[in-house]
Amino acid sequence: MVIHGMSVPTILDTDIGTAYDDHLALIYILSLPNRFDLKLIVCSTTNTTARAQIVAKTLRFFKRFDIPIGLGRASQDTYGIFQYRWAQDYSLEQFQNDGGIVFRDGEQVLADEMRKASMMNRPYHYIHIGPATSLGNVLEKYPLLSTNIRLFAMAGSLYYGYENSTTPSKEYNIEYDIRSAQTMFASNWAYFSLAPLDCTNFMQFNGLLWKKILSYRNRSRTVNMIIESYTIWYNDGGNSMSAIQSFNPELGTPEMHDVLAVYLAGSYTSVAPTISFFLPIFVTNDGFTRENQTIEKTISTCLKYETSDPYEATAQIGREVVLVLFNIRHTGHHQIAPTTLIGLNHEIRYRRRRLRKKDIQYIKLSLIQVAAYIVFNTLHGYNTIHEVITQNQIKTPEQRAIEGFLSGTGLNLHYVYTGITFFLYTLASETFRQACILFWKRWLEHLLHLMFLRSNHQTTVQIA
Repeated sequence: MVIHGMSVPTILDTDIGTAYDDHLALIYILSLPNRFDLKLIVCSTTNTTARAQIVAKTLRFFKRFDIPIGLGRASQDTYGIFQYRWAQDYSLEQFQNDGGIVFRDGEQVLADEMRKASMMNRPYHYIHIGPATSLGNVLEKYPLLSTNIRLFAMAGSLYYGYENSTTPSKEYNIEYDIRSAQTMFASNWAYFSLAPLDCTNFMQFNGLLWKKILSYRNRSRTVNMIIESYTIWYNDGGNSMSAIQSFNPELGTPEMHDVLAVYLAGSYTSVAPTISFFLPIFVTNDGFTRENQTIEKTISTCLKYETSDPYEATAQIGREVVLVLFNIRHTGHHQIAPTTLIGLNHEIRYRRRRLRKKDIQYIKLSLIQVAAYIVFNTLHGYNTIHEVITQNQIKTPEQRAIEGFLSGTGLNLHYVYTGITFFLYTLASETFRQACILFWKRWLEHLLHLMFLRSNHQTTVQIA
């Protein structure tokens, strides 16, 4: 993901404060400035001011006042924002006085940032871990803004529902705003990675891993902040949320659905220890996510784990998250400006090197084309000239046969040259090679997916 030593421009869209996984996902992103160049955080649904206060207090902790916060369409109701009390003492006005940036019209600033992405020479990452209200409203107005963005979303339920039920569920992020979810799924993205309930159900961090985290409570400001905010969330209503395994601040976390979406964004394009399939998915009018083989667009969908016990895989992800958190300086967190003169000079030098490399490549291609032209067209040219010079001469049958053979050979070589020129430029194209590799990769994953479905069907028949 780190391209030429530079982090990827990233937009985060969150309904932080309701479930705790949004907060841990945000902390994880802020802990990886070498991967995520966070350009904007959009707070969506209900009291977006209260949600933005949670984001603002977290940004203050990391001293990241350079990251703007955008407020989505709002209501005044704070019910269900169980983490609000943790940030109640830090207003958005205080955040702005400290140097922070707040945009009251979050949808407009989101559209502006997505428009910047469309002008970049490499895609943005859009991490979507809440209902699609803000994004859907933007895409309805400006549908082309998604084309240079890679979307990583926690949403949907394909084969398994909440608490690993064998009946798919209407997943919250979809059901809350079905129309916007339909817009998001139907849009044209540079890449679309989906983390549905099928995999995120098992994203609980507990046992020895959680004990290790607790052991750093008095040594790590980050861990102490996580435990403090998690405890407030739990006591103020988070304890009413369901999960497969029991959870509380001393035992472990609830299901960290959103952390998996961030993990997949940070690991792009490797998805280990998860297994993803490219599937044609759409959102039904009643809020379910279904496959439809007539849809041409496919989504990289995380459906299962490499281990037979999914909790072994999620523990592996949890360990990587913990390593990232523990790698932060516990005594303070320094603001990391996403754009500096050094970084700008590095980008300019890199672009110059890249242009020089392209110039050399074009020269080589031209020389190869000239050489191919001479080799494959010399005989045809010679035959043409010879026929003009000797057209009035009387020729024996043997001479006419030889000339016919040479003329046919020369003409065939001329046709071969035309094909070679086409394939030369096509194979030299990195875009073509990547598209070719992606085609075969998708074909293989589709084949594996069909085998997976057939295996499940046979198992169901045997049980029946």
